[in-house]
Amino acid sequence: MSDESSHEADLCSTHSAADLSPPPAGPPPQRRRDKKQLSCEFCRKRKLKCDRTQPCSACTSRSLSCFFPSARAPRLISRPAPRPQASQKPSLSVLEGKVKSLEQMMISTLATIRHERPDLDASSPVSSSGIPLRPHLAEAGTMRRGNQGTEYFGGIHWVAIMDGISELKGHFENLNEIQSPETYSYEVPDESRQRPLLLYSGTQPPPKERLISELPERNIVDRMVFYYFSEISMMPLMALHPPTFLREYEQFWANPCHVSIHWIGLLYSILSISTVFSRKSEAPTGDTMSDSGYTTQYSEYARQMVHCLKAGDYVRGGPYILETLINYTVLELMMTSPSPSVHSGMYATTGLMTQIAFRMGYHRDPCHFPQISCFEGEMRRRIWATIHILDTSMSVLSGSPRVIAEGSWDTKPPRNLHDGDLDPSCTTLPESRPDSELTPVSCPLARYKLSLTVGWLIDANVFQGLILPSEKRHAEARLAETWNAIPDRFKFESLSNCLSESPAGVGQRIGLTTLYNKMYIMLHISHLLKSPGSAVDGDPPAEEDVEYQLHSRRKCIQAALQNVELFIIMETESRPGGALTVLRNKMSLLAVHEALVATAVLSTFLYHFGTWPATTGETDGIDMTHIEATLRNCRDTWVRWSEWSSDARRAVELLALVFQKLDGSMETVPMSEFSLALDGMGLNFGWDTVYL
Repeated sequence: MSDESSHEADLCSTHSAADLSPPPAGPPPQRRRDKKQLSCEFCRKRKLKCDRTQPCSACTSRSLSCFFPSARAPRLISRPAPRPQASQKPSLSVLEGKVKSLEQMMISTLATIRHERPDLDASSPVSSSGIPLRPHLAEAGTMRRGNQGTEYFGGIHWVAIMDGISELKGHFENLNEIQSPETYSYEVPDESRQRPLLLYSGTQPPPKERLISELPERNIVDRMVFYYFSEISMMPLMALHPPTFLREYEQFWANPCHVSIHWIGLLYSILSISTVFSRKSEAPTGDTMSDSGYTTQYSEYARQMVHCLKAGDYVRGGPYILETLINYTVLELMMTSPSPSVHSGMYATTGLMTQIAFRMGYHRDPCHFPQISCFEGEMRRRIWATIHILDTSMSVLSGSPRVIAEGSWDTKPPRNLHDGDLDPSCTTLPESRPDSELTPVSCPLARYKLSLTVGWLIDANVFQGLILPSEKRHAEARLAETWNAIPDRFKFESLSNCLSESPAGVGQRIGLTTLYNKMYIMLHISHLLKSPGSAVDGDPPAEEDVEYQLHSRRKCIQAALQNVELFIIMETESRPGGALTVLRNKMSLLAVHEALVATAVLSTFLYHFGTWPATTGETDGIDMTHIEATLRNCRDTWVRWSEWSSDARRAVELLALVFQKLDGSMETVPMSEFSLALDGMGLNFGWDTVYL
């Protein structure tokens, strides 16, 4: 057929179709002719230049559907936009069908996941109607794995919403791919990269090759790595799996340049802690600051660790970043120099570490994300538990709210397992061993249980305020329930009850018992200086409230008294020739802080004792003679420590004022002078508040 005849045939078919179809709802008759619309609806309304493809580039760049009113649609090109079929806009029935199809896909996916991962429903709470109370997968958010490790998006983030639509799932994973820090040139950050100067100021990180060359010889590194894992029992750490790390350690020495800058930073953090421990063991008792300079406090290895963190762009997360930051936080905790500047700096760095953990999705339990292996999921639970412990500890230390708020996470507690129970190749997690069985993570798990209750108590005091006796009784019952769940091997009663324990085991007992007593101080400090029977809001208290005030004050005093006694035992027995000599100079910043708090509580109570009726001295079950003798004994310890600690000198001044009043050498101590000595200790609390 010739071109002319073909053209005529097309015209004939067009006219025939037009004759058979109903007349369209055209424009008014007064218009001369219809102009054929060649642009899509969006470009026509926005007066944009349309390239007349289906879909057009303007709609594609805006992720919009492209509609052409013309009967003859433009040619199709390969673009990720839907093509309208029967009508310009999808009908309601079509949308309902898509939603039902998506719902069936989700149900099928959940059934498959539960079949492959039985741990999903192992401990899921169930309502009375039988509906699981575990958050829906869509509510759990989205977890992405890239060059920088895992990245988490909350349920209302646009990435998580897009992942709820199967056609768009994974569409944005290849867009704006995060550049690996291994490709960075380690140049000094500029303003264009919008990096906080507070976090990125300082010297330029050296190249990766130089950071590796700064490591000592392998025999020295071997000794320090051994020292780290042998001393790890003194710290609430369970962020590393020793067998896995040692395999990576051998691979590093086989090919040093093959490992990431993040792993090198982790190795430097291990060397830093080992250096601090070894120097403390060699230093005279109580003299951890005998040398001056940055090298003595954090060691040269700590500087290299910070270089690795900066070079790896640590604020964006990644493998080994949280493990390194945990070691960094513990390193600072071991520097016994409690001062407000140290508190604020550590609170900031711990908050940064916690925010990075949130960013990487550690606050959501791995059971929500099937792409995370069983081994990795359990290690994520351990890392989250360690971060929770440190976040709560920094909150207590600085007197500031926690970063991890109650209800903002659902990560399950780690299981009580031996190192040999876990392996990266395991497909299912073994059952948790009973609490009575001692494992390398038993003590950190016990500390984590206490940390959960401490965090709840901090939040309750900060955001609600436990004022009524009924509220405090409920809190007291929760404290008792938590303490009863702790194995007896981690509770300290006396040295005679743990003669067969290792020094590290005794230190663990003292540390957990001190934390338990601190919770009672936090709960009952508001009644320390209240006279029993004093009016509340102008109204006389009920008899039940008066009895509880006496009970509350007695509990606070008993807890503070026991903490001071524990501090004296720890300090005395860690001297040369004592039962805990190997622990000398290894008391952390938290241990010293709790001793200062307990000293301040007892000193304040003794100072105000003369203002109360004499009948309250012995009938309330408080032995004032015992308290005074304990403080005089504790004063000798603070005098020894005052040679290098300014806070110890403040404690000595505070006790001197109290003893002057008790001895009658002065009729009264000006309250301003007493408050000056108390406030100078940097304990970050006020006596008129319920939060300590």
